[in-house]
Amino acid sequence: METIGLELRLAKEEFIFWESMPVNVTVSNKGDAAVDLPQGEAIPITYEFRSPSDGETKASVLATNRWEMLTRDKDSPPREISEEELEPGKTRELVADPVLYAMKGLPPGDYRLVGVLEAPDGDVESDPAPVRVVPARIGHVSTQWCSFRKVRPVIFDHEDSDGDRWLFHLESMGHFISSDVFRRGGRLEGPGPVEGLAVSMDVEAGCSGRWSAWLQDGRFNALCWELGVVGKPSPVPVGLENARLIQPGFQFAPQGGGFFAVGEGLFFVAGTDGGKVRIKAFRTSKEKIVAVGEMPLGKVLPERILGRCTPAKAGSEIDLAWSETENGATRVFNLACDKKANPSSSKPLLLYERESALLAMEMAPVGLGSEGYVHALFGLEEADDPADPAKKMNAATYAIFPTRKPSANPETFVLRAPAEPANLWAISPYPIAVRLVLAHAGKNIVHAVAGDDSGWTIAQADIDDVQALFLISSDHNPNWYPMWASPSSGVDYREFDLIF
Repeated sequence: METIGLELRLAKEEFIFWESMPVNVTVSNKGDAAVDLPQGEAIPITYEFRSPSDGETKASVLATNRWEMLTRDKDSPPREISEEELEPGKTRELVADPVLYAMKGLPPGDYRLVGVLEAPDGDVESDPAPVRVVPARIGHVSTQWCSFRKVRPVIFDHEDSDGDRWLFHLESMGHFISSDVFRRGGRLEGPGPVEGLAVSMDVEAGCSGRWSAWLQDGRFNALCWELGVVGKPSPVPVGLENARLIQPGFQFAPQGGGFFAVGEGLFFVAGTDGGKVRIKAFRTSKEKIVAVGEMPLGKVLPERILGRCTPAKAGSEIDLAWSETENGATRVFNLACDKKANPSSSKPLLLYERESALLAMEMAPVGLGSEGYVHALFGLEEADDPADPAKKMNAATYAIFPTRKPSANPETFVLRAPAEPANLWAISPYPIAVRLVLAHAGKNIVHAVAGDDSGWTIAQADIDDVQALFLISSDHNPNWYPMWASPSSGVDYREFDLIF
């Protein structure tokens, strides 16, 4: 007779790829004598995901796996684990998350989750709990590196098979995105599709939570997440046609709210009103959303607009950067404003112009006392082949120029095009990954360095259904890696030690 009992209970059966999987665990003492067990998650339970057809273990993980992985490159002392007696007839309850411990998502499919507990008289197994992992049906993804907290939030909207829409949220510990899992941050209740999504960045210390915003049914919506929803004010009309959120939003410490109170968000939305392009600013708090101002932008509504906030004692300044294309030429503009969308000049400033298409553009979202730089990738165009000056090659051009002054001849770097046509490109605004370029070319995600003709290297092979591509890097860690959204799984990544 087993002296230890083990039971696993799941609140639901279906999860999306890389979604948090809370498991209620009960350990019971069925014997006549007390049993010593480690406290909390240190109980030696292995969580196995087995095939429902033949029982083969597809994945297994211990709760201690995550701690070991997060401290693998640090000189951390071993964790002190104390034991506690479990008296006869008593139980110990805990909540586990095998996907969090594994630090990676389970491939879509059907599984049976079984707990295996090491016990003095032999391993004890729980009854299997059915689990189904399905691909995430992603509409939009928003992510950026948050310099103040040294974290990377990632959000996306997902539609379940029954038509319910959800906002999913992940916030990494430091640079490594695998340190967390995606959690359902809130239900998106409007009947229409989500038309845009943006996550916010801290621009000052002293606030908690993370604001996200989305556009749906002509309304501006916002939600604040901090280990659960801590703010979801009522949506307000956008009042613009063809509206799109500027990336990213920003958040500030609330006035008089106390240190680490839930912050206030600031988001900008671009759209048209009577045929004229305008920008509107929305302020979010736990209580309400307020439209705080608006301004004209220009003659053409850009597809994508980047935002950058530079905190200042006299009031934070916002830089907006975007591109316009006409007759094959791309023009990159800047317009600065305050937090109420009051522009600092009467018209946009032309930063740079080039006779080719824009493939990718980024700038660091928070400026700490400096104007910052725009990083842009242009192409494809004919250029001299460094391997044979007598020949020409198809190439992209990586350019870096200031956010607040024109650049007729900025620093540029030529990059030979991948061997196969590319449909997506990604770059990073941070010095650690400067000049590094990702591309989805053919069925592979490849990377190369602009200005270095050493060629392209495969970062992820055999993936032909990529809908969004990101180059993940930060302002303090020498590693970088690709992240992508795919209809066959969801948001995925390859995390490895690539040092530039």
